[in-house]
Amino acid sequence: MSVSVARVPTGSASRYLQQLAKHWSHKMTVTFSEEEGRIAFPNGSVLEMRADTATLDVILTVPEGRTRRGCARWWRATSTASPFARRR
Repeated sequence: MSVSVARVPTGSASRYLQQLAKHWSHKMTVTFSEEEGRIAFPNGSVLEMRADTATLDVILTVPEGRTRRGCARWWRATSTASPFARRR
């Protein structure tokens, strides 16, 4: 199993967590509250998010024998409306 962790400094962590969870809930299994969220990807990977007043913590767990590429594909395909989407 592979685990990647990111801590995003932001005063809007709860809002971003909820936006991402609602956005992805149309295509994946998602559970979330104002402080925590969990997104299950089709390849078996799981993205967990935790929000506090200053940061959004993001933890991606990828099963053994899988790659992050599948998650990256879903991220690119679904994150154009995300607050984290890159500007072109």
